[in-house]
Amino acid sequence: MSDDAGRAREEALGRLVRQGVITAGQAQAVSSELDRAQASGGVRWSEVVGYIGGGLLLAAVATFAATSWEDLSDVTRVALLAAAVPVLALAGMVMAGGPKALGKPRDRVPKVRRRIGGTLFGLASVAALFAVEVFTSSAIPDWDDSLLAMGGAGLAVAVGGYALLRSAPGVVAAWAMSAVLVGGVLEWVHRVLGTGSGLYLFGDTDTMAVNGTGYLLVGAVWVAAALTGLVAERGTAIGLGAATALAAAELLPTPANYLGVIGLAVVLLGLYAWRRAGALLVFGTIAATVGVPQLVWELTDGRVSAAAILAIAGAVLLGVSWAGVRLHRAGRSGDSSADGGSGGPAHGPHHDGADAPGGGEGHPSGGAGAPAPGQGQAPPQPPVPKVDPRDPDERL
Repeated sequence: MSDDAGRAREEALGRLVRQGVITAGQAQAVSSELDRAQASGGVRWSEVVGYIGGGLLLAAVATFAATSWEDLSDVTRVALLAAAVPVLALAGMVMAGGPKALGKPRDRVPKVRRRIGGTLFGLASVAALFAVEVFTSSAIPDWDDSLLAMGGAGLAVAVGGYALLRSAPGVVAAWAMSAVLVGGVLEWVHRVLGTGSGLYLFGDTDTMAVNGTGYLLVGAVWVAAALTGLVAERGTAIGLGAATALAAAELLPTPANYLGVIGLAVVLLGLYAWRRAGALLVFGTIAATVGVPQLVWELTDGRVSAAAILAIAGAVLLGVSWAGVRLHRAGRSGDSSADGGSGGPAHGPHHDGADAPGGGEGHPSGGAGAPAPGQGQAPPQPPVPKVDPRDPDERL
């Protein structure tokens, strides 16, 4: 869309707001949806070319590292990796549309630009992690907290990039760096307790208990960040957090692992009853389908046949799927009733006669009454629905 067309559209929406036809929030939503529809149309050649260019650059860096890395001094290696951080961040800023684009609301930046820019910001966090790794291994090789420093540096760059440009690749980068950081924290905990290492997923009972608990907390933090709105890409963050928590629950020593997986299933499905996020239902179903047969196998000391275990898993899967369908339908009907039964979108305008002069017959009171929007009184706001039709989740 040309600049003239964009200005004309904004002026038209502004006139409608001043006339009281729509509210300022509704005008913003309409403009965002039009931008999104325009960005999603056509072949995304710019995105394809951007990924190809990024791949060629990564191939060049990998080739250089494979052929010349051993010939470089430690200082040169650290300098190259450190220089890659601002270079990649600057490239991400340019691909997002420059500093002006970073200052816009998230919905006003085209999805293609956000994905490419977010990927470059994520690569900058990887470069920061390896820069710290090379520095610590050469300058202070006996330092026990090098993993903690690596994860902290990578997470700081990833979170900074995500704050500038919210995107699904940015969420993935921040999640990966948080896992590295927690690995460093677990190493410190193991040194204090005199147990294993945060790098080992499997080991003795104490090692598995500490590591499983640590990564369970990581998964819980990411799910909470998504549900509270701290992370805009709700489905991506919930999926990463739930998958991390599920894998961590399996690391717990027996029988805590089986109970942990079943408890996780109950929590995820309970959260789905509160907020209709598909990732909660998916991973809640997976956890229940995996955890119940494992618990039955443990309680019977393995005397149950493989066919019985498969039958139990199938029954649990069918039961949870049926419950998920009922919850989903209940959420939809609840949202419709919250809108006064109008059947319109949960966030759409209410047509209770407020747009007719004098109230009209469509007003709930049936009389003349409430002033129209824009005439001194704001229209009533609907309750927040469980299903958000404008969920800004942008999956990979």
